[in-house]
Amino acid sequence: MKNRIITLSIREIKLSFKRFLSILVMSMLGVLTFVGLKNASGDMLKSLDYYFDKNNVYDIKIVSNLGIVKEDIEALNKLSNIKNAYGAYSKDVLIKNKEDEFVIKIIGINKNINKVML
Repeated sequence: MKNRIITLSIREIKLSFKRFLSILVMSMLGVLTFVGLKNASGDMLKSLDYYFDKNNVYDIKIVSNLGIVKEDIEALNKLSNIKNAYGAYSKDVLIKNKEDEFVIKIIGINKNINKVML
């Protein structure tokens, strides 16, 4: 029985070799893509973490509709889990051209966090 299955399989591969080869190549490409993405994700996370540490990117962003005052920032700095808290300004602005309108977000630069790298 086992020899019969092997013989029939070999016969089918010989009769439709191009189809077998294309299915084999597609399977190999799928496996290679999956393995490559699975292995690359760890390196990408390490490089992202290195970039965030190097440029001192913030970990948590607190936003308020009413605004945050200096007393709020001081209260955050007193918490044991927070190393440093800084304030920054941001604003969404609508710019109108003769034909178009653009929304631009303006973010204030703080010397201590989110260092700009061009």
